[in-house]
Amino acid sequence: MTILRFLAPGLMLVAAGPLVAAPAGKDAATPHDESLALIPPKAIAVVQVNGIERVQERLNKLLQAAVPDKAEQASKAIRDGLADALEGRDLKSIRPDGRVLVAIADVERLPDDATLTFLFPVKDADEFKKGFLTDDERKSLKKDGDLETVKWEERDEPFYLVPIKGYVAISSDKDTAQKYAKGEIGGVAKQLTAETAKAFLDSDVSLFINVKEVNAKYGDQLKTFKGLAELFLKGDTVQGVNKAQMEQIKSIIDAAFQVLEDGTAAVLAVELRSDGLSLRGLAQFGEKTGTNEGLQKYKPTPLAQLGTLPTGQVSYSASALNLGGSKSAALLLGAMTADDEDAAAKKAIEGVLRDLGRLDRGVTLRAGQIMGGPGLEIIESKDAAKIVDARLQLLRALTKTGSFLNVPLKDKPEVKEKAESVGGFSLNAVTVKFDFDKAVVDLPEEGREAARSSMKRALGGDEMHLWFGSSGNQVLQVTAKDWGEAKGLVEAYLDKGRALEKDPAYQFTRKQLPAEATMLVALDAAQTVYSIFGMVKDTGGQAPGFPAQLPDLKSPDGKPAYLGIALVLKAPHGSFEVFVPASAVGQVRKLLEPLLDKGQ
Repeated sequence: MTILRFLAPGLMLVAAGPLVAAPAGKDAATPHDESLALIPPKAIAVVQVNGIERVQERLNKLLQAAVPDKAEQASKAIRDGLADALEGRDLKSIRPDGRVLVAIADVERLPDDATLTFLFPVKDADEFKKGFLTDDERKSLKKDGDLETVKWEERDEPFYLVPIKGYVAISSDKDTAQKYAKGEIGGVAKQLTAETAKAFLDSDVSLFINVKEVNAKYGDQLKTFKGLAELFLKGDTVQGVNKAQMEQIKSIIDAAFQVLEDGTAAVLAVELRSDGLSLRGLAQFGEKTGTNEGLQKYKPTPLAQLGTLPTGQVSYSASALNLGGSKSAALLLGAMTADDEDAAAKKAIEGVLRDLGRLDRGVTLRAGQIMGGPGLEIIESKDAAKIVDARLQLLRALTKTGSFLNVPLKDKPEVKEKAESVGGFSLNAVTVKFDFDKAVVDLPEEGREAARSSMKRALGGDEMHLWFGSSGNQVLQVTAKDWGEAKGLVEAYLDKGRALEKDPAYQFTRKQLPAEATMLVALDAAQTVYSIFGMVKDTGGQAPGFPAQLPDLKSPDGKPAYLGIALVLKAPHGSFEVFVPASAVGQVRKLLEPLLDKGQ
């Protein structure tokens, strides 16, 4: 196995993962070492390992905390894989805490034909040749003018080996090697902000994507892909997707391509902590781009309001996102989405949604289940009363030919104004009845039941009961099976002794995330997996090759461990961070034991 083949699966996995994206910034990075100056400017992707021995040691500590009974077995598997990749090589010449970098100029040609540059941190270049190179590689060393070549990575064409300060560079590109030899490589430091450089260098393992080069090299292809996507989604050609859903999908695709076009750099980074794992993505955008202009309106805050939500739920979030009247706003913010086949109703609904998009969103808090079940929403806004009035207008405008949350209705919603009161809130009551048969009528017969079950589970049944109103600068909305359950959830929120911030497990996870953010999410890890498994079990059974008899899982009990997610928007960057506490791994393993025992 070659070194690249050992790295390639991880590289592909990282490259396929989500990237949040930072412009060629003016606040040039001050790198922790000279690594950034060594990266070829035309590299599309760069993998960084922050010290081979260092990362191994940190991974071992994480495994011991997360899976103590399996830690040694897992560590051995990793050691064996590394030993296989490095067979015949002596690591003594490699600085144990030095950064290993692999730069790729054409990712699509991996693993056999890509233009590669390896950068190894060495104590001494001659010792590296004697110890790290295999016998066959040492025998292949030849002079090529001022350069030295070596047979590497099982390639027919030789690589060029160049000793530089603190490193040895091995590159398949002669021009790159000559620049190393002359000290003219330049690196990517000048095009990165300090924040982007820090995200790349401070992690244990990271991937840097040179988005500027991606656009330069693959821009025409990306435009073609976008055109094909638009053609595929044109009109009503996607079976089973209604017009409102289609518009949302189109707007998200447009936004994704715009982010890519406006981006200049992106990083996906993993940090192995002794008490958990952190995954961070960061993107950097051009200074004079629409995306960067949109980011200017955001200023991250502590979002301490997240801690005021009541315990006992599965999902908790606090968001300061305010996308105004954009087409994707309703979907991304989880707002009320509605449409109607009746022309007059449709016009009225569009007007209300337009007005809602102009109102101050403030901070939105949510607590509830992953799928259906009771849930709570609080919006802190100077326009609280206007938001409630607009929601009332929206629901009153719907007819029996309408749809709510992208699902057709069986009848016009039942609306009762000022039906209940609790804690200073006067709440309107609404009952919405869904027509799931109509929702799946355009799907193939064999897929209807699974789709019907999935929607029904996601929305909590055939009917949805809502209560909403305002008090001062707060909008309160609660979803439940009846008023008794709804009132209990509101009273739990008003009882500060039952707040999430009192839970030590939440306090721990919150400390691992950025101090200030645009959006924060906390998930009860075991309950989240339990909910998702239930959905898969209920709806996936009809899929070809799906296990016919998945075992039932026991609902998790005991104190929760929280998975944390943060979104930070601050020009010229957008970033996310996910933290998985080591304690959550044991809880999820316990939950999945019946599944693991069956080898499924």
